[in-house]
Amino acid sequence: METEPTFQPKILNLQGYRIQTLGADLRAGLVVALFALPLCLAFGAATGLGPGAGLVTSVVAGFLAALLGGSRVQVTGPTAAFIVVVTGIVATQGVAGLMVATFLAGLLLVAFGLLRLGPVLRFLPQPILVGFTAGIAVTLVVSQLKDLLGFTLPEFPVEIFPRLGALAQALPQTNGWTLGIGVATVAVVWLGERWWPKVPWSLVALVAGAAGVAWSHLPVPTLGTVFGSSLFLGHSLDFSGMSYDRVLQLLPAAFTLAFLGAVESLLSASVADGLVGDRHRANTELIAQGVANAGTALFGGLPATGAPGRTNANVRSGGTTPVAALAHSVVLGVICLFAGTLATSVPLAVLAGIVLAIALRMVDVREFRLILKTTGSDAAALLTTFVVTMAVDLAFAVISGLLLAFFFFVRNMAQSSRTHSSDRTLAGELPPGTHVLDLDGAFFFGAAGKFDEAIRPLLSRSRTIVLRMDDVNLLDATGTRVLHRLFTDAQAKGVRVVMAEVQPAVLRVMEQGELIQKLGTANLFASFEGALRNIKAAQGMVVRRGGSGPSCFDPL
Repeated sequence: METEPTFQPKILNLQGYRIQTLGADLRAGLVVALFALPLCLAFGAATGLGPGAGLVTSVVAGFLAALLGGSRVQVTGPTAAFIVVVTGIVATQGVAGLMVATFLAGLLLVAFGLLRLGPVLRFLPQPILVGFTAGIAVTLVVSQLKDLLGFTLPEFPVEIFPRLGALAQALPQTNGWTLGIGVATVAVVWLGERWWPKVPWSLVALVAGAAGVAWSHLPVPTLGTVFGSSLFLGHSLDFSGMSYDRVLQLLPAAFTLAFLGAVESLLSASVADGLVGDRHRANTELIAQGVANAGTALFGGLPATGAPGRTNANVRSGGTTPVAALAHSVVLGVICLFAGTLATSVPLAVLAGIVLAIALRMVDVREFRLILKTTGSDAAALLTTFVVTMAVDLAFAVISGLLLAFFFFVRNMAQSSRTHSSDRTLAGELPPGTHVLDLDGAFFFGAAGKFDEAIRPLLSRSRTIVLRMDDVNLLDATGTRVLHRLFTDAQAKGVRVVMAEVQPAVLRVMEQGELIQKLGTANLFASFEGALRNIKAAQGMVVRRGGSGPSCFDPL
C-alpha cells in the first residue's frame, strides 16, 4: 500500500494543463465567488466582527489553502459551523483573543498534518458528528433570531438558554418589516436550492433585499447602519501583551477551532473526491488549512475550513483544478476593493435568513433518527454531544462525546473478549494435569482482568496450561503485564505455561515486552497439535504421527 506524502500540494500536478481547462477554472471561480459573497457577508455579520471579516477570510485563507492544499477542487472560507465557536471566543476572550486563537489553531493544524493524523481525523464517529452538527444548527438558529426579529438588545448573552430568555422578553419589540424580509429570505434560499440548486439563491436574496430596502427606505437595520460604510475592519493579529498564561488560556479555544476545521475540511474533501473521481491528500490538506488559518489571523479574518457548499458549487460549475479556487479568492478580493460600499444597504434580516436557511440544511433529521434506533451506546453519544453542544460549548461537547464513545468502545471490546476451556472437547487427548484455554478477542486493558480471572484459578490444579491464542488480535501493555505476573506465579508453583498459534502482531508485542524471554521459546508453538505432542513427550507418553514413529516437535 502506497504511503501518502506528508506534504505535496495538488497544484503541482497540473501536467497537460490546457487553455480550455484554464477557461473552465476561471468561469467556475467567478461563479463560486458570486455564490460565496453573500455567505461571507452573512457569516461575518453573524459573528459580530462585521461582513469584512468574512470577505477577508475567503480572500486570504481561500487563496493559501488552494495554493497549498491536497484537494483538486476544495474551496476554503468561513462556514456556519464556526459562527457559534467564534461568538463564544469573542465574548470571553475579545477580538484580539480570537485572532491569537485562530493563529494557534493554524499551528495545530500544521502539526496534525506533519504528524500524519489526516487519515485518523477523517473518521470521526458518526453519532458525535451528527450530534454536534445538529447542536450547532440549533444554536445558530437561536443566534440569528435577534436580527430576524429586528431586536435592539444592549446585551445578548452567549449561552443558549439565557439568549432564549432575552429573546422572549424582547418579543413586543418585533419589527414586522424585518421579520417579513427574514422569513422571505429563508423561503427563497431554502426552497430555491432544493428545486433549482444551480442558481445562487443566497445572492439573489441579497441583491433583492438590498434593492428593495434602498428603493422603499424601509426602517430596518442594514450593514451600513450597524457596521459603517467600509466592509474592511481594522482587526489584526497582535501578540503584544501575550504571556505563557494567556496562551494556555487560549489553547482550548484554538484546539476547538483546529479540530472542527480539520474534520470539516477532510469531510468536504472526501465528498469532493466522489464528485471528481480523485483522492485528496489528507495530511497536505491539514497543513494547507493550518497555513490558511494563520494567514487569515494576520489580516483580521475568521477561522477558515473547507466549505462543502462552495466546493460542490465549484465542481458543478466546471472547476477541475486548484486554479478555480484561486480565481474565486481573486474575484472576491476585487469585489472587496471596488464594490464594498454597495453592500451597505443589505438588511441584516436578509443575512440572518441566509444563515437560518443554512442551519436548516445542516440537520439531517433522518440520520439523527436512525442513529437513535441503532444501539443504546450510539444514541447516548449522539444525545450527549447534541445537548452539551447547545448547553456548554463545542469543545466540551466533542471531548465528552469522544470520551463516551471511547467508553462504549472499550466496553464492547471487553465484552467480545472471552476465554473458554477446551478440556471437555479434548477429553482423552490431553495429558494428565493439562488444561487448555482458548482466548478470543483483544487482550488489552479493558479485558486483561477477565483473562487473568479465567487463567489464575488453574494454577493450583495444573501441571501444564495451554493458552491457545489464534483468535487474539491485540495485546497491549496491560495485557503484557498480566502475562508477566502469570508466568512468574506459574514458575513459582512449578506449572508450565505453553502458548500456541500466536498471531504475528501479538508475537511482536510479546518480544518487545520481553514476554518471550520470560516464557521461553521452548514453550511457544506454531500449532496447537505440536504443543500437545511436546507436552506428551515431556511427560514420557508415546507420541506418534500418522501411526509411525515418534513425532518431531514444532516450537515457534
